[in-house]
Amino acid sequence: MTNRKWTTWTELKNEVMSPERQERLRARARAKAVITPYSTRDPGFVEAFLQRHPFLLPILEELPNAAKAAFKGSPTLVLQPATYEPWERYDELQVLIQTDQDASDALECLHAFDDNWWLDRYDQTEGKVSVHLEFI
Repeated sequence: MTNRKWTTWTELKNEVMSPERQERLRARARAKAVITPYSTRDPGFVEAFLQRHPFLLPILEELPNAAKAAFKGSPTLVLQPATYEPWERYDELQVLIQTDQDASDALECLHAFDDNWWLDRYDQTEGKVSVHLEFI
């Protein structure tokens, strides 16, 4: 009879896996959980971006509730790479708040979102996240 130190697959996996790999897997799982309320364009980029910048996860966890409050409902939120030219990507993530409101009403909601929530958190993003309207 062998004398094992572990009794479950998880215990074995944790013993065999390096702490760095365990941390990367935890970060990946958390990133996937955080982006669940969002639609994503280029999900591979979004997941890799959030693994490189895990300090953004708490902000992106809170953002859907703040958007709901400002936009009086459940706007669709989209995460995508920032692209300012058709051929160039930046190390930045854009959050698009999709709306079918007319422009003046949508801008009023965006200003409320900025004043009541976003501007207090923007510095924490280190310029890695921007929020925009997308009219649908």
